[in-house]
Amino acid sequence: MRKTFSFEELLEVYFFTRTLREASRWSYEKNVRTFLAFNSFRPAQVTEEVVLAWKEEVLGVQQRKPRTWNSKVRHLQALMNFAIERKLVPQKKNPFNGALVKEGKKKKKTITNTHINRTLSQMMLLCEEEAAGKMPLYGRPNALQPCWFWMTVLQLLDTTGIRLNQLLHIRLMDVRLEDGIIELDPAGCKNHHAHEVPIAKVLRPWLARVLDESRQQHALPDAQLFNVGRFVPRLRKKYPETMTEVPLRSFFRRLSRMMEYTATPHRFRHTMATNLMRSPNRNLKDVQTLLGHSSLQSTMEYIQVDTKFLGDVVDEEIARRRGKKS
Repeated sequence: MRKTFSFEELLEVYFFTRTLREASRWSYEKNVRTFLAFNSFRPAQVTEEVVLAWKEEVLGVQQRKPRTWNSKVRHLQALMNFAIERKLVPQKKNPFNGALVKEGKKKKKTITNTHINRTLSQMMLLCEEEAAGKMPLYGRPNALQPCWFWMTVLQLLDTTGIRLNQLLHIRLMDVRLEDGIIELDPAGCKNHHAHEVPIAKVLRPWLARVLDESRQQHALPDAQLFNVGRFVPRLRKKYPETMTEVPLRSFFRRLSRMMEYTATPHRFRHTMATNLMRSPNRNLKDVQTLLGHSSLQSTMEYIQVDTKFLGDVVDEEIARRRGKKS
C-alpha cells in the first residue's frame, strides 16, 4: 500500500483502466484541481471532516450552486471508490459518501422564438456583408467568422437540438444529404448510443456548403466536419485536424454580446425539446428518438406548463360551471 499516493497518480491509474471521453477526463482533472486548491491532502488523508469542510467552503463561502457541488462530489467519489477497491488507500469507507445535497428542480433555460428569429436574421445579414467583402475574413480576429460556417452551426442546433459534443463528432461521411439524415457518432453521444437526426429543408443548403468547402480544402470522408480552422488561416495551425469546443464557446460569447441575451448550444437543445413538447401533435416517442434519450423520463422533463394557457382553461371551466348554475 502506498500511503503517499497522490491524486495526480490516482488519476493516471484511473484513466489507464477506464475508457473515458476527453471531456470526461477534463472534468475529473478540473474537479481534482478545485479540491487540491482547497487543501493539498493526498487520497489517504481525506476524511469525512475534510469533505464537510470543503462543502462549507464551496456552498457557504463561495456560494456555489448545489448542482455544482454535487458534480464535484460525484467525480471525487468515483475516484475514491476506485482507490478503495484497488486498496490504494487505507480507508474502508468512502469519505465522499453522503455528501450530495438536494438540488431542487429548476425550469430548463430556453431561448424565445423571437430571439432565435432575430439572431438568424442578423447572422444572415452578416453572411451577406461577408460575401460582399464588407467583413474582411483575414483582418481583425472575429469569432463570428466565417459567417456561413457559424450560420450552419446555428441552423443545425436550432433544427436538431443535438448536443455540442455530438456536433464536434460529426464527420463528413456522417452527413447523407441525399437521404436527409445525419448519423451521430456514439463517441459523441452522452449515452454512447448511435442514432440519426433528420436534415431540415432550411438546413440542407448550409450543410451542403460546409461539405463543399471542406472538400475543396481536401478534407477526407472521416474528417471532422465542423472545424473552423480549415477555413481561417490564423486558426489552421491550432486546429489542423480537430477543432475543440473553444471556438464554439467563443462564438456563442460573441453572439450573446451582439444579440444581448445568453445563447448556448444547450439552450438551443432545451428550446427545441420544449417547443416539440408544446406541440398539440407531439408524439413522446418521436421526441425521445430525436433527442437521443435512453429514458422517456428524460424527455418528460421538457414538458412545461404554459401558465397563460392554464389560465384560459381555468376561465373556461369557471364560465361553464357558473353558466350551468345560472
